[in-house]
Amino acid sequence: MSQLELGTKLLLKPASSIQYNPELELASVFEATLPDNQIIIEAPIHKGVLYMIPLGEILFVYFTDEKGRYDFQCRVIDRFQESDVHFIKAKVLTEISHSQRRDDFRVEKILHGKIILQKRVEGILQKLESDCQSFDISGGGIALYTNEAYEADQNVTLAIPIGYEGALIHLKAEIKWCFPCERPNYTHSTGARFLFADQNESDKMARYVFQLQYDTLQRKHLF
Repeated sequence: MSQLELGTKLLLKPASSIQYNPELELASVFEATLPDNQIIIEAPIHKGVLYMIPLGEILFVYFTDEKGRYDFQCRVIDRFQESDVHFIKAKVLTEISHSQRRDDFRVEKILHGKIILQKRVEGILQKLESDCQSFDISGGGIALYTNEAYEADQNVTLAIPIGYEGALIHLKAEIKWCFPCERPNYTHSTGARFLFADQNESDKMARYVFQLQYDTLQRKHLF
């Protein structure tokens, strides 16, 4: 935790708030590093009152310095008070990553869907549809296995089951890279950046990825 110093300002996002209050961010301050990957931070004040974060809650933590934005996750293991100041003791669950933007928060996820490319063949505009399978997704883009070789900067439509209902949604995306790969049922590994229609669509994807991270941490760190 060498990037964190006494007095570093933090933003906390409780994982349990992502679905019912996705905009919630709580201000805190870093206090100390303890053995066994534990830290102490100030308990946040929200709307003028102490915000009670329950034991076991997973926190997404963000902070910035002159080099950019960083993030990590931790789990609340204790709360205590000294004089009039309330503190939280937390177990750090991940390494600090230099994320810069929420678009970079990334999680492994298998989604089966379709990739659709509109292309002129002998002067006729055709819709070419192919199966695909994601293996990595973030708030800003997706990595896929495909059966077609795509070119960088091509615009495609992705039909993928985002959300827990399993319903397909259609997202515009821009191909960033494509390489041959040896994978059962697929011939290429392809990366694409989402081209969101509006901020609401972008926010929805970010919340989905946050929730995936939370679910992954629950499986890895039982509490």
